[in-house]
Amino acid sequence: MENEIRQVVVGRQRGAVLVVGLLILLVLTLLGVTAMKSTTLEERIAANDQYRTEAFQAAEFGLARGATYEAVERCLAGDCRNGVVVVGPDQALPSHPGDAGRATVTVTMREAGTMPATGFSQGVGGGAVVQLRVFDLEASATVQGTHARAVHRMRVGRIAPAQ
Repeated sequence: MENEIRQVVVGRQRGAVLVVGLLILLVLTLLGVTAMKSTTLEERIAANDQYRTEAFQAAEFGLARGATYEAVERCLAGDCRNGVVVVGPDQALPSHPGDAGRATVTVTMREAGTMPATGFSQGVGGGAVVQLRVFDLEASATVQGTHARAVHRMRVGRIAPAQ
């Protein structure tokens, strides 16, 4: 009698376990694909943020280099109205220690004018008339191989003999 019951139960099965198993496998596959897409998107966002930070730091470095005493002196000695390139695009700047330098920066300096009020030097020169000369610096940085770009502007003043 037990053999008859077993044969009847086995004979009535239609593969429900197979269908349920395939449905569970399909759900798990969809979850895995969604997780991979999300991870890939987050990785791209993190990389773009890193490139943007590299461009920002390179532009800041370019402004710091352009605002040096030597750079302003060169501009004072010549005519800066057409723009003087302080750091050229051919110079790659290291972004990180050991990095080959993916970020490039171009810094231009232009004389913006002078302050209208003149003063008298209290230092060396025995009371010579001086004025404040103002220069505009612009640093444009790009990270090679990406679309990351940063442009920073700064104004620098320098006390110089009156013209």
